Order: sequence, then C-alpha cells, then structure tokens
Amino acid sequence: MGRYFTKFKLRDSRGNYNILADSLSNSISTGETVLSSLNYDLLFEDAVTREVGEITYFPNSIPGECVFLKPHGSCNFNINIEGDGIDFDEGVQFSGKISQMHRTEIIRQWESDECIPPSMSYYRSDKYTQIGEDDILDIRGMWKRVVENASRIGIIGVKPYKEDDHIWGPLSETDAQIIYIGGQDHFKNWTAEFRDRNDIFISERFGDGIDTFLSHF
Repeated sequence: MGRYFTKFKLRDSRGNYNILADSLSNSISTGETVLSSLNYDLLFEDAVTREVGEITYFPNSIPGECVFLKPHGSCNFNINIEGDGIDFDEGVQFSGKISQMHRTEIIRQWESDECIPPSMSYYRSDKYTQIGEDDILDIRGMWKRVVENASRIGIIGVKPYKEDDHIWGPLSETDAQIIYIGGQDHFKNWTAEFRDRNDIFISERFGDGIDTFLSHF
C-alpha cells in the first residue's frame, strides 16, 4: 500500500492543490495556517513544497512554520527496525520514532522484501495503527489543539464520520467557523446534530468552490 500511494503525482502545476497552497502561502509559512490531510498519498505535500517550501510533519511546537499534520499517517512515514526476515500479524505493534522519507527513498524502501510497512492507520473504524503508534497519537494531540484554538477551519473532501472521534469530536466542539467543500447532505446532517455555529457549505466539488472557499481565508 505504501508503494501504491507513492505513485500518485500531480499532473498540473496549476491544479487545485497548487492554487490552494499558493493562495495560502504567506499564512502557511508564518504558521498562521496549519495544514492537515487524512490521505496517505503525497499530492497535497507536493503542491505545498512547490509553492511554499519544505514542510514540517513533526513540529516541536504549534504554531510553527509550514506545519502539515497527518493524523492517520502517511506512505512516507517510516520507522527503522533492525533485523531480517521479520514476520508479524495484527497483534504485534512496532514502536519507534517516525522519520519522513523522500519519494525516491520510499520507492526503494517499499520494493524491498526486508522492510516493515509505513506508518499508516488501518482504513477501518478504530483506525488501528500498527507502526509508530506513539508518534501518530502525538500528531492527533497536536491536531486537536490546533482545532481548539482555530478561528476558522476549512475542510475539503472529508465526509463527516463520527466514529473517527479523534477527528470529528474536536470539530464538533470547536468555536471556530467551519468552511466546507464536500457532500452537502452529509455535512448538513452532521452540523444539525453536533454543531450550533455559523458554518458555511460551499460546494460538493473542489474545483467548483475553490475561489469562494479561499475568499474566507
């Protein structure tokens, strides 16, 4: 799966990801805007690196320059384990400091038969994290503090899923205004049940609403 997600690349240097990163570049570089993604691929990071500069996955503090939080892990999150021929099943967890790898390192790493998977939470309701769970939990803690202290939050393409309480719990409770692009019915149902704020639905598709979305930031 790590090798699969590394294959995703931006086709257009002026696509929506790049427009988003470029428009927010000043506030990203100063720490006023903190970025986050639940995706395992590197598309958004590629755009941010191109438009803003090197990003920080594991900041020492919040706010910080070019902070990019991935609370479900990423295909380029790796921990080093010494030893050959390691066999394991779901009941085994590997702890260790996560380091980030560049794309060429990722491809070389995940093509090897002597490696463990990247640190990516399982795509299931409990978001079980077998590799580097401690660092992933630290990222989730930082993400929660960002949400609690934000004045405005933009969400693009993420369906409300209350079982992911580490994500939607803080979003339910924050006083920040939420600006949303995604499924309208899902968002309206979630806000009706969990929110009493002046949140704004923009559009169902990224490309249809990006200009209006950015006008709020």
